[in-house]
Amino acid sequence: MWHDKLGDVLKKEGFVPCKAEPDIWMHQNGDHYKYIAVYVDDLAFTVKVPHSFIQILREKYQFKVKEAGPLEFHLRADFFSNDEGTLCMAPQTYIERLAATYEMLFREKPSAKTCSPLEKEDHSELVDSELFDAE
Repeated sequence: MWHDKLGDVLKKEGFVPCKAEPDIWMHQNGDHYKYIAVYVDDLAFTVKVPHSFIQILREKYQFKVKEAGPLEFHLRADFFSNDEGTLCMAPQTYIERLAATYEMLFREKPSAKTCSPLEKEDHSELVDSELFDAE
């Protein structure tokens, strides 16, 4: 019920769900995007004027919104801005917990070699591919 109501509200405010992850909502606003990530009843969002967005949710749509301030830690991940101002996620706590569990189960440390299939400028949420068509 809450999730459906929120989806209706976001659509009215010009947001569209990401094709790769429908619980990520996007809104192009001139030269930048606004993003809202929904997880059960938690919202994490990146907008230039967050207080204005919270006010819209509270006053226009009667949502009870707890304002927690800048996103620093959410769903076991640390969030921060890099030197260029890009929002970054570092799931350090989660990775440390996984490594400890791995070590406990297999009696050895996991490999420290890592790689990412993504390049710096990749934006999977903007992919326009038939593979992401829901219908």
